[in-house]
Amino acid sequence: KELDLDYYSLIGTIPAEINQLITLEHMSLMGNCLYGSIPPEIGQLTSLKYLDLSNNALGGQIPEKIFNLNSLEDLYLESQKGNNWTCTRSNGEVVDVYFSQGDPENGANMGLEGKILDDNVANLSSLKNIMIHSNIFSGTISPQISSLKLLEYLDAKENLFWSTIPDTITSLENMYHLNLAQNYLHGNLPLNMSNLKSLEIFDLGGNAGLNGSLPSSLYELSQLQQLDLHGNMLSGTISDEIGQLSALTLLSLFDNRFSGTLPSTLGLCVYLEYLYIHNTNIGGTVPDDVCSLTTKSLSYTEDYWAFSSDCLHGNVSTTPFIMCECCDVCCDHVSHQCIQLDTSILSRTINIKEKLEKQVLQRNA
Repeated sequence: KELDLDYYSLIGTIPAEINQLITLEHMSLMGNCLYGSIPPEIGQLTSLKYLDLSNNALGGQIPEKIFNLNSLEDLYLESQKGNNWTCTRSNGEVVDVYFSQGDPENGANMGLEGKILDDNVANLSSLKNIMIHSNIFSGTISPQISSLKLLEYLDAKENLFWSTIPDTITSLENMYHLNLAQNYLHGNLPLNMSNLKSLEIFDLGGNAGLNGSLPSSLYELSQLQQLDLHGNMLSGTISDEIGQLSALTLLSLFDNRFSGTLPSTLGLCVYLEYLYIHNTNIGGTVPDDVCSLTTKSLSYTEDYWAFSSDCLHGNVSTTPFIMCECCDVCCDHVSHQCIQLDTSILSRTINIKEKLEKQVLQRNA
């Protein structure tokens, strides 16, 4: 009932005869040199609960028959495109597969493709974990995704989904990881997000098309640890309610159209280590309560922090767009050029503004 051949240096295609393993419940072929397409015969393995074909060089259309696997709980299809992988044949010959090329002898692929999150996804109602990142899946994210009531983990970043985020996704109250970054998502964020009460990781960065303001329900996600919304067209102000996200370790808002000032209540997020607000219209001054987090963080990696804002001056802008005494990266609001400051622990006692002025002068000398 179990086939586990992870990192076995397997080279070739997945044979259609795989359908003979009809009692199989667990199949993992991760980290080999398998190329070509996934055979449609895999849809006949209806007892399958766990399927891991990740970190291979597979490409082509996802077979529609895969939606027959209604007992499937774990689906891992992420690719390693752009990376090298080495396998050794039985005769000792070493083969290097470059994942963006797929089969080195018979042509190129850039990963798996097809509409894996369309209405058919409702047939996979037993799914708990979906990891399909770094492929070329496309189409929309269907409202039928709400049928996956057991879903806990969805990572679909770095694909070609052209879609709004369906409001029905907020009904998945068991989900703790939602990553839809680097696709082509557009429209507003769902209004009623408070049902995602288990959510810890929420990443929509680099979609470019998401717009509108942050819904107030977002600030009710008390378990949220990482919120990454960078690289979109989101606007409006950051609410004082952000202090309710007390578990937050990362807040990435850069490359958006936010305005106003940074609320001092963000200082209530005592685990915060990473704050990126550059290339927005957030101005004023980074509050002292926020800057104090760089010296009294309660996180497990309190020896490091990274704060960035549009605090650079002396380049294109004559004055910084925002004053920040604790940022380790300062960017120019006009040119978007940034300077990395010294982030060593000892340097935190040095006046950040003096250090910044010295580095600007040195660069322009």
